[in-house]
Amino acid sequence: MSIGISELLVIAVVVAILIRPNDWPKVVRKLGYWYGRIQKWNEDLSAGIRAMGDNEREPDNDDRVERT
Repeated sequence: MSIGISELLVIAVVVAILIRPNDWPKVVRKLGYWYGRIQKWNEDLSAGIRAMGDNEREPDNDDRVERT
């Protein structure tokens, strides 16, 4: 399922019609808030995936037994 630019444009026009002008500042603030939360979640997820990849690349020294 893919949403194209024409579908997004139709959604934006419908939303613009349904939201009263006095409510626009609230709506824009809420959208900014959720955009920031999604960005933070994405950064945390990416960092976790990178950290898992870095841990797999490092040799595991616990499995080696030193002989003297």
